Amino acid sequence: MIRLELRHIALRLFLNAADLFCGFFLFGGGLRLIDRPFAVGYLVMAAAIFLLYLSSGVWTSSKWKLKLRLGFYGLATGFSVLSVALSVFYNRIRVEWPEWVAVVVLLVVFIVSAFHLRLVVQSRGSSLDDRVRPPAK
Repeated sequence: MIRLELRHIALRLFLNAADLFCGFFLFGGGLRLIDRPFAVGYLVMAAAIFLLYLSSGVWTSSKWKLKLRLGFYGLATGFSVLSVALSVFYNRIRVEWPEWVAVVVLLVVFIVSAFHLRLVVQSRGSSLDDRVRPPAK
């Protein structure tokens, strides 16, 4: 039981570190985009703050926050893969390693987030079953 709890804590710490890392770069990117039209910079900075708000769902096990967080990383992973693929295909350029690292990091965080959501749903389901079922005689 203690090992399982340590795994959950390590998983939550990893996900919070990933959120802080991604939020930092989103906020920094938003600051650089402030002079763009349609308030793109402000939207990107708001996305960073919203991601950090959703990060609290890792500790509270709030399913809606975890699902929104998973969708956030899913969209980010999809857009980053698409942008790298399009830049390689249309521009016939070689993509530098930081872009591939960003894609891999987002993909890993997305997979770990899906795994964490599954653990939360399973643990809630088993605790609910224990409360609903009458004790065996």
